[in-house]
Amino acid sequence: MNNVLKSTKGITLIALVITIIVLLILAGVSIAMLTGENGILTQAQNAKDETEKASTLEEVQLEALGAIDTDGKINVDRLIDNISKNLNGANSTSLGNEVVVEYKGNKYLVEENGNVIYWEGGETKANAPKLVKGMIPVKYNVESGNWVICSEDDPEWYSYTTEDKKWANVMLCDGTYDENTAIGTEVAEKDLGSMFVWIPRYAYKITEGYHQSSGAIDVKFVAGTSYAYSDEEGNITQVKNGNEEGVITDSGYTDYVVHPAFTDGNKYDSFDNGEWRQEIEGIWVAKFDAGIKTTENDTSAKVSSSNTANNLYYPIFKGRKFGYNYVTVSQCYDISQSLDDNGNPYGLNSLSNSHLMKNSEWGATAYLSISKYGYSEGTSEKEKAKNNLSIVDYNNLSSSPVTNPNNTEKITAITGYSATTGKASQNVMAYTGESSLTDAVVGTNGTSYAWNNCNSSSDEGNGTISSTTGNIYGVYDMGGCLVDYTTAYENSGVSALTRYGNSFATGTSNYLSTAYPYNPITTDNKDFESGYNGTGWDKIFGDAIWETSSGIGSGKAWFGQTLEEDGASEEPFFPRGGAWDITAGIGLCGLGDNVGHADHRLRFPQRVSSRVAL
Repeated sequence: MNNVLKSTKGITLIALVITIIVLLILAGVSIAMLTGENGILTQAQNAKDETEKASTLEEVQLEALGAIDTDGKINVDRLIDNISKNLNGANSTSLGNEVVVEYKGNKYLVEENGNVIYWEGGETKANAPKLVKGMIPVKYNVESGNWVICSEDDPEWYSYTTEDKKWANVMLCDGTYDENTAIGTEVAEKDLGSMFVWIPRYAYKITEGYHQSSGAIDVKFVAGTSYAYSDEEGNITQVKNGNEEGVITDSGYTDYVVHPAFTDGNKYDSFDNGEWRQEIEGIWVAKFDAGIKTTENDTSAKVSSSNTANNLYYPIFKGRKFGYNYVTVSQCYDISQSLDDNGNPYGLNSLSNSHLMKNSEWGATAYLSISKYGYSEGTSEKEKAKNNLSIVDYNNLSSSPVTNPNNTEKITAITGYSATTGKASQNVMAYTGESSLTDAVVGTNGTSYAWNNCNSSSDEGNGTISSTTGNIYGVYDMGGCLVDYTTAYENSGVSALTRYGNSFATGTSNYLSTAYPYNPITTDNKDFESGYNGTGWDKIFGDAIWETSSGIGSGKAWFGQTLEEDGASEEPFFPRGGAWDITAGIGLCGLGDNVGHADHRLRFPQRVSSRVAL
């Protein structure tokens, strides 16, 4: 008998179900690829929108260029008229010297100089940092505890929000790496270059406590170099230049004022408030007090500029460094001017406009810290901690790698440390070598914590409470460490002005220095307290002095700080921040006065604009 085997070709029910499921999955993937947030159709629409937005911006820009007068500023009436005639459907509104244009569903701000900014919906964001040669953007990796080289387009680089308080940081090329180092490279602390922090242009208002012993500050970021911001609903508001009448009255503020550190002093032929020589989008400020070579990885290069006497060393702006002291205020000024000289170790060029910090720039940094975007969150009740750490005589250090500007003097403070409380007493450590500069240094008055002593998987910890942000992204050593000389002085004619401040104390304010008026009630005291109690200081704003104090003396400045009154008759300079051994005078709003001699030290800001006039 023959057996016949029949072969049946077909598909089972299970196979059919599996096939349908696979097809559905593929269909879902295809639809997601087309329509999802990053889908092809979505990206195509985004690209189309961006192209239309850019094209529209160009149209508005052409009209703005056609409305610029011979003085380089737009003629507001002509611009509005041209837009009405040439851009069908466009609406334009005057905001003083600027114009808001609504066109094809987009909104643009035409600045006074004719520059056009696309206006995003919602509250105005902080201006993006402006980089120059030598600057390397870095972000903090909370998992590894290291900084990481990133691109300037990295969305994690900075976030000026009330929640994040992540101010932008860069390092310079005086560390292990330079601008050619690959993005994503993790940088250990020993390999860092000098660090700087971006302070974006903003308008501020003292909402309470003007010229009193406590108060509050609110900040609005303004767009580009403009005098305008938008609120959460997108409504654009014009702010003021504080030189205008009626902005600051005897009883306080009536408007938001663009901080003078970002404004053009040539506008009003006045630099009395510490203005710059043009409108700028922000400044770079040294993250730490200036230091000197402390470890083998630090530069020991000397300043060779003819402007600098005694061939002094280039400073190092890093944490855990011996503070750069025993230089006069004039030497501070000269060294700061040399940071961008040819052959400097940082990789900078002249576009950085390096200079010694002015009182206005100190104030700009302090006010941002006091605001909701900084540590104090808008009030003078929440005071950041002090750097109170100092060490023993330099001559007694063993196995020290230090190159000291003057080794007959003493090394004192260490940069980038925090005390456990706001106004802790001086904490003296016993230094036996580099290994002594640990994350937590135990001294004669408790423990001080290094700047990057953070909690696990966090950007905050014991070491960040002296930062202007309360986290690792802010500026350190603005309370304690070593006193910060600035290029501010009382124009009283005392001999110290030419003896110690001859580089800049010319008697007239300019974009690099500020001459405070001397109109005392009596002439028997030429100390700064006499000028403060005279006339004219109430017209100076943005410097964290008159606005944030009720008078000279103990406890009369915000945070219970002190404006020094010591009876001396010839101390015309204004050191800020206070030293490690001071209690009442330290911090953002307190100050001492000084003759300007080689006893304290300096801080340098780095001034950067995208349109630098050289």
